[in-house]
Amino acid sequence: MGRIGNGPVIRVGDRTTMFDPAASQFLTETARRSAISAQRCLMDSVMCEATAFAARGYRVSDLCLALGNYHNIGPGKRPAAEYVSASDFEGLVALTTEAARQWPRFDNVTDGLRKRVDRIYHSAPRKLSDE
Repeated sequence: MGRIGNGPVIRVGDRTTMFDPAASQFLTETARRSAISAQRCLMDSVMCEATAFAARGYRVSDLCLALGNYHNIGPGKRPAAEYVSASDFEGLVALTTEAARQWPRFDNVTDGLRKRVDRIYHSAPRKLSDE
């Protein structure tokens, strides 16, 4: 679960589905390159709309905010107002805006991990076999 005040949450999945790794990586890299504080989390207590899109074959990830007093349940299970961090919200807007700007470069942004793995593979002292 995300922590309030640590930036918007890049969800890698929910209770039902793991989201597309490249889409999550794109959002994570966009945040890093833009110096936007963000956190990656599996938010596995609920299901969100991204699951419906994933089930139909779309590449999905998700952004959300860490929420205090989820479903209006506060300390001692007493009713309390939900709340979020204003700075987390500002980060969410900044990350969404920057991701939209960077979208045409999706493949360039997400290619870094594959290239890094390829470099490690090719520099390994011995080759792995298919046996």
